Amino acid sequence: MKKKIVIVVCTVAALILCISLIASNMSNPKISAAKAPGNLSEGFAEDENWEKVDKGNAVIENEMYQLQLDCETTHFTVTHKESGKVYHSVPQKAEGFEPTEEQLSEVVITYYDSNSSKASMNSYENSVIGKSYEIKTDGKVIRVYYSIQKSKQKIFVPEVIGQSVYEEEIASHLASGEQRRLKRYYTLYESDNTDADTKEMKNKYPALTDENLYILNESAAEHTYSEITSYMERAEYGQDEYAKELERLGLENSMGEKLPAAFVVPVQYELTDAGFVTTVLTDQITSEADSYKLTDISVLPHFASCGYSEKGWFLVPDGSGAIIELKEKAGITYSQNLWGTDYAVESAVKSNLMQNAGLPVWGFHTGEKAVFSIVSGGTAVAQINAESYGNEFLQSHIYSSFNILAFDSSNMGELSDKASFNLYASDYVEEFPQITYMLFAEAETTYSDMANQYREYLIREKILGERLTQKGELPVYVDFTGYETIEESLLGVSTQSKEVLSTLSDIQESLDELKSRGMNGIQVRLKAYGNDGIYGTVTNGFAMDKCVGSEKELQQLANALDKNGGKLYLENNISTVYTTGNSFKKMTHAVRGLKKTVVEGIDFDLVARTKIEAANKFYLTSPAYYSSLTENFESAFTKKTDDTSMYGYSWSDYGSKLWSDFNEAHAYDRTQSAATMNHAVESVTDTFSKIVTDGSNSYTWKYASAVLNIPLTSSKLSSESFSVPFYQMVVHGYLEYAGAPLNVSADARTTYLATIESGANLYYSYYTTREDALKETEAGTLIYPTYIGSSYEQMESQYHEWNKLFKGLGNQLIVGHERLTEEVYITTYEDGTRIAVNYGDKEFDIEGKNIQGNSFAVIERGQSSDE
Repeated sequence: MKKKIVIVVCTVAALILCISLIASNMSNPKISAAKAPGNLSEGFAEDENWEKVDKGNAVIENEMYQLQLDCETTHFTVTHKESGKVYHSVPQKAEGFEPTEEQLSEVVITYYDSNSSKASMNSYENSVIGKSYEIKTDGKVIRVYYSIQKSKQKIFVPEVIGQSVYEEEIASHLASGEQRRLKRYYTLYESDNTDADTKEMKNKYPALTDENLYILNESAAEHTYSEITSYMERAEYGQDEYAKELERLGLENSMGEKLPAAFVVPVQYELTDAGFVTTVLTDQITSEADSYKLTDISVLPHFASCGYSEKGWFLVPDGSGAIIELKEKAGITYSQNLWGTDYAVESAVKSNLMQNAGLPVWGFHTGEKAVFSIVSGGTAVAQINAESYGNEFLQSHIYSSFNILAFDSSNMGELSDKASFNLYASDYVEEFPQITYMLFAEAETTYSDMANQYREYLIREKILGERLTQKGELPVYVDFTGYETIEESLLGVSTQSKEVLSTLSDIQESLDELKSRGMNGIQVRLKAYGNDGIYGTVTNGFAMDKCVGSEKELQQLANALDKNGGKLYLENNISTVYTTGNSFKKMTHAVRGLKKTVVEGIDFDLVARTKIEAANKFYLTSPAYYSSLTENFESAFTKKTDDTSMYGYSWSDYGSKLWSDFNEAHAYDRTQSAATMNHAVESVTDTFSKIVTDGSNSYTWKYASAVLNIPLTSSKLSSESFSVPFYQMVVHGYLEYAGAPLNVSADARTTYLATIESGANLYYSYYTTREDALKETEAGTLIYPTYIGSSYEQMESQYHEWNKLFKGLGNQLIVGHERLTEEVYITTYEDGTRIAVNYGDKEFDIEGKNIQGNSFAVIERGQSSDE
């Protein structure tokens, strides 16, 4: 009897679950795919009518600079007219230093052959020396078309030619000895022969059925191609004639598969008021053979270079930014992808555990002159690389490279005795790689000067919007996490229950408590309030789970925050999905890798840096559905509230996670994904008054009001000398920002001091229920909010100290930053306020003011600050 009861209960439970899922999917809006954006690089003119320059110099100039390109070498100089300082595209020969062919190259490429073997070529050795390039100009722009090829000459080896054409148009124009040598490489097949070889050739070349053909034989190996090419040149038989012959024979040109690697890579130079811009026109890159895949391009890899330097340094975008002192860090290498990792390109090993590089910049100072570089195009696939002078490198240099063709390795080698091979994206990335170089003639140029110039550039380009207005108390950001769904067992049947972490009524009580302590301007971000909580389904629409609160309570909370100078942000994190449902189907809506399989989220072992099983697997939503999911959320929310101006919009992954999708039905490269994310966010800016996100990726700056969880320091790699708040120096006064939540930091005091040094906002992450709630759930291992009831005093103390220090500075620019010692730093604001932070244990005196260890002090108070 008991067994029957259990069976009935199980059946009923399963039936209820199925009915619930069906009803849920029927009530959810459709998730529609959008076409990947095109034309991300516009405004590049056709150059059919441009002047070809084949001798002397190609010259362009404006009021500030002159760029002169030598047609013999394609090297160029940029001269600052007022100071006379000259910047060379490649390092110059000096005593004890002779540049290598790669160092004399404006372009270095990486490619793979049909066996997935990696190789590289450069523009000097593989193009300039063989004179295989073309230069064009319209008077304002210079373009160089590099034919970068493994052979010194342009290889042309016809594979099959009709007998009459071979004998009359080619052989007859050669000397008798040349005719004999050429004939060694071609076999004459006659159409009326019936031997096995001729039958095989007829299957391959059907034209052989009707006429005799000369066909390239096995004697024509790669080392003979140059000789065959020379005979074709002597006979004046070229590509155009051969194309007509193939058309006559009804054949396709398959010889490309056998030719040496050869690519045409166009590079453009244009002057600006601050320097110049270099662009790689990837839409015009061509290859002699489909079997070779050009994947990476390094642009002007030795433009920013020098020999041994006493005062030289690199600025790198690791985390908040870092300085590498060349004298101190001899022989180091540095390499980092911009905007994080592309999770769609699967990897079993994570080589470095680094802070995100959200800034697309680098800087270089030789001690005499300086260069600041902005990756202004193709940023999503860019990498910053640097090497410093030492035993291995006789030049220090820093540069940008671009992975223009995504690729991934198959794991066939793990399953069989066959070698692994590469899989490639179908085309180059949509956005052109582009670098904007700012040239500083002053020897005293600092990284603060570079930050100020970069900010002005962002304002001109309308990437940074209006200055912040300073009204009332400075904003403090607080996350509240709603609930988590956990699995339990009921009579042997797996069921799900809800572990409530925060309720709207408890959040309101917490805010009342903070207000009673004199804390105003609280910005609340509500997370995990619906769709199965923390590890839930995609947010397709808007719904409040009753365990967190009602829609009426939500409105009351928004009203209360608004009256107290705050804002309620609703999280709509559509990028990562832990369970299917809400119309989300993994085979349709999830990202696919180059292996055409669905990509699953993974964790990494922080010690071994190897792939481990994720505690909670998750899917990556395809960028094709970002706009649809955003619109569905906006539409559902606006139907349930009369006044959306009191609400802000949050998409946590917007500024921290960026990936491709290699699904053939709707492929997106990373540059298209970034554009799509911006488009989705832009669509809700009229509904929600402010946008908040996590992460430091700079493409968010155009639309985000605040960015949280950004790095306040660098990764402090062994190659780096010290961290600088370069990110914060650029955006302060235009964007609110904060580091990791102060209440969950492993070193709360150091994090608080870094918040002060960088002018960041206060930020906390809490839940409101009993103190031990997370200890009973998996959430405690992956996210770290804490119980707010035990933090009121800490929040109150930090708030009043911080608000007194920064009141009046929220909309001020950070115009300077300097390092006095390894532990003492000063930040300077545009009104003259100077704040010193001492990370050391010992006190330090600055201009008569004593700064205690692990503390800070105002060295000088400006007019905008209030005591």
